Amino acid sequence: MGNSKTKTMNSLNLPISPCPESGEGVHKWIYHVCCVFLDAGNSVEDAESYCEERATRAVQINEVQNAYSSIKKTGILKRQRWSKPNQQYVDFVKRTASGGLYQSILNRLTLTRAEEIDCFGALKLLFPDDIESGDWSLICCGASQSDFRTAPLAFFKDKCEDLQFIVPSTMSSIWGETQGGDRSQHTLSNTGPRKYLVVEFDKGEHAEHAAFLHNLHRIIPITMVVHSGNKSLHGWFHVEGMPETKQVRFFDEATQLGADTATWNRSLFVRMPDGKRANGNRQSILYFNHQKYQTPIN
Repeated sequence: MGNSKTKTMNSLNLPISPCPESGEGVHKWIYHVCCVFLDAGNSVEDAESYCEERATRAVQINEVQNAYSSIKKTGILKRQRWSKPNQQYVDFVKRTASGGLYQSILNRLTLTRAEEIDCFGALKLLFPDDIESGDWSLICCGASQSDFRTAPLAFFKDKCEDLQFIVPSTMSSIWGETQGGDRSQHTLSNTGPRKYLVVEFDKGEHAEHAAFLHNLHRIIPITMVVHSGNKSLHGWFHVEGMPETKQVRFFDEATQLGADTATWNRSLFVRMPDGKRANGNRQSILYFNHQKYQTPIN
């Protein structure tokens, strides 16, 4: 006789994507599972059982519980549901993409590293210190989902290019408390207001992702495009100080093109620009256009 709960989990008719290989985004997949289970009214225990059965690596202690609690606290499901991909819109954007940002990204897809700006150079522009007040930017970076540190920007000068992950907003303090009550340097509670909204596309070809980012660029000018070192492109959009209603409208349009909804969580790790994946692949900067760095990489 098999486990009845396992059978129940196997028979769920929920829109859950297959778990990627270990090292290819299992933590984000767990977050995705929790979103779907919470939206369907299932319990965290159900989500834990499902993840333990389907994950391609061992699920860490409290990993599902923390993801579940984070989703509830961020309110990702308190507003209208994110729009599902609109195939007509997707086809139109792919068909009409040309020139400008789109071509710039395509031209650099074969390069392993940007010559114009490196990892720390990008971080200094993305998260500038306030020289006049003497304040420094606190950022959270990690070699893995479990090996990370929150520290002043300068701490990562000779380290960041070998790291995989970064939170795309400055941190409000070095330490915070997880939803499970543990002390940690990577929590929602010690993540500051959203600075960059990162849009990621997993499905399809890189050229398609470039077309989608090119289209979103007409709504909010894009600051940076990062190659994940694998299948996806990440677009960084500067939204600091922007009304959340506008951020929501923008992100909802991105989801109509197939963007991953997990990156709405402002404390979620994203790929370090010009960092390095666990397999050694460089997470190349394909485009960078900052107010203090006016020349886009072409």
